[in-house]
Amino acid sequence: MKRAHVLTWVLGLCLLTIGMDLGGGFYEGFLIVPLWNKIPPQTFRLIQPQNGGINLIHFWVPVHTLLTTLLITAITMAWKNKKLRQPILIALGTYFAMRIWTFAYFIPEITAFIATDPTGASSPELLARTKRWEILSHGRTLLVAISGWFIFKAQRILLKA
Repeated sequence: MKRAHVLTWVLGLCLLTIGMDLGGGFYEGFLIVPLWNKIPPQTFRLIQPQNGGINLIHFWVPVHTLLTTLLITAITMAWKNKKLRQPILIALGTYFAMRIWTFAYFIPEITAFIATDPTGASSPELLARTKRWEILSHGRTLLVAISGWFIFKAQRILLKA
C-alpha cells in the first residue's frame, strides 16, 4: 500500500476522532457541565462515579490516546512533504497546547471537584471556580476545532496531489 494512501486513512481517522472529541466537548459543555456546576458541591454527584455519577475518564482517555497517536503518526508520515508538514504541525501544536492546558488546569480542577464531598456547604468561591472551569473549557473545544481545520487542510492537499 502506498504511503500516501495510508496517510489519507490516518488523516481521515484523525478527522473522525476530532469529530468525536468535538461531539464529546459539545455534549459535555452544553449539557453535562451546566448541571454539575449548578449548585456545587451538591450537584458534583453527577460527575462522581463513587456516588453513581458518570465517569468522564471512560470517554476522554481513549479519545485523546487515539488522537495523540494518530497525529504523531500523521506528522511522522508527512514529514518529508513540506506542503503537508505545515498544516499537520499546526494541528499538532494546537492540539498539544490544549492538552498542556488540560493537564495544567482542567484535570486538577475536575479531580478536586470529583473528590469534594457533595454534602458540604456551597460557597461563592466554589461556584466561581466551577463557572470559570465551564467558560474556559469552551476554549479547549475551539483549539480542537482549529486542529481539525488544519488536518482537513492537509487531507485536501494530499487528495489533490
